[in-house]
Amino acid sequence: AALELADRGAAAKEAVPALKPLLADPYPELRFAAVFALARIENDLPALRKLMTQAFERAARGRSSSWAAAVAFEKLPPDFPELIPLAAAWLERDTFNARLTAGLRK
Repeated sequence: AALELADRGAAAKEAVPALKPLLADPYPELRFAAVFALARIENDLPALRKLMTQAFERAARGRSSSWAAAVAFEKLPPDFPELIPLAAAWLERDTFNARLTAGLRK
């Protein structure tokens, strides 16, 4: 749901109070989705770039891959060229990740 709210951008402003408590959730995928949604809703591009770069760097280094980061990458506009080499490195380990492939296709 948080990833879908991110797609709405500023139109989902009313969801911000519900998303903020998720920042302390013990499940890392939910924390990622909440930060992603808040950054998109608040149009905070620096926070969004930092979040995506950190997630992709972890995945490219072989740490556990985040399905939420792959979904977020697919949803992003093609305005994040710095993620391309990291996505390619991630795909070397996870060759069947359709979300990453779709994001790169953009």
